[in-house]
Amino acid sequence: MPEIECASNQVKKYTGGRCPSAYCEPTQDSISSEEVRAIVRQIKDQQRQVAQLTTQAKRQAPAVLPDLDALKKSLDDFTAKLSAKGATRQQLNDYNDVRVQDALNDLGRKVNLGQRITELKRQMGSELKRRRRSLTQLTQLLQSKKPDDVSALLSGLGVDVAGLNQTASESDQQLTGWEQAYTTAATGTDEDALNAAQEALQEMHSAGAGPDQSSFDQLRSVLKELLDGFGKPLAKVTDEEIRSALSGFMSDVVDALNSGEVQQARQALQSLPREVRAAFLRAPRVTASNRDRFLQQLEAIQARLGG
Repeated sequence: MPEIECASNQVKKYTGGRCPSAYCEPTQDSISSEEVRAIVRQIKDQQRQVAQLTTQAKRQAPAVLPDLDALKKSLDDFTAKLSAKGATRQQLNDYNDVRVQDALNDLGRKVNLGQRITELKRQMGSELKRRRRSLTQLTQLLQSKKPDDVSALLSGLGVDVAGLNQTASESDQQLTGWEQAYTTAATGTDEDALNAAQEALQEMHSAGAGPDQSSFDQLRSVLKELLDGFGKPLAKVTDEEIRSALSGFMSDVVDALNSGEVQQARQALQSLPREVRAAFLRAPRVTASNRDRFLQQLEAIQARLGG
């Protein structure tokens, strides 16, 4: 005789292909096998979603892993109970009460937030390290006394060294604030932490000179070129008239630098003709016998430059 599945999920052999009502009258707590299969398929799909979120969370949102693990265990438990013979309506109601899809949506948002925070941490961490290193190198240059007193050499050119030190100090304070925002992002898992870090990163980008070179690097580069090509040779010149004439060539560079216009100072420095650079290098070797001639050459250069 054919096997007929009764409403109570029990399979028996019945004569005539019918299930006697005494055996198979559905009870209020029973569920059909079709309903069970549909729910189990739904749970398996949700288990796949949990597995995908877990893979993502392991890399970028580890704080969400405990919640994902708890949901996985809950789904495994429901699968076992609803797949067993004699699954009840109450077990199905217990599954529905968990509102698994809502929980998945919430955990998905948390994983997405964790991914965004992780990416932001990566960007900020790299940027902060570069800027901190650049600022440290700039500060070390400004404070260097050996082999040359950098402060004295720059002052000899008319550079406002005190102003540069003040700028470096203010930059240090600003950088410390960004580092604190990074710490908040690194330890936070909510929207507030993300927003605070995003604001800090945007401020960093607007304050800098692009992703390849920070303003600290540019300033240090300009100062080193000033020192090597002009400050050091000028420091060896004792004749005040020659010193004054040479310093005149540097006015555009120094004025821009003292105004905080580093890019403009760089452009002015690069626009100086070779004969000016050569004059600075020759100046320490000028003697009384060729002093007047050298001054005349400087005047001629200044005239050609429109000075």
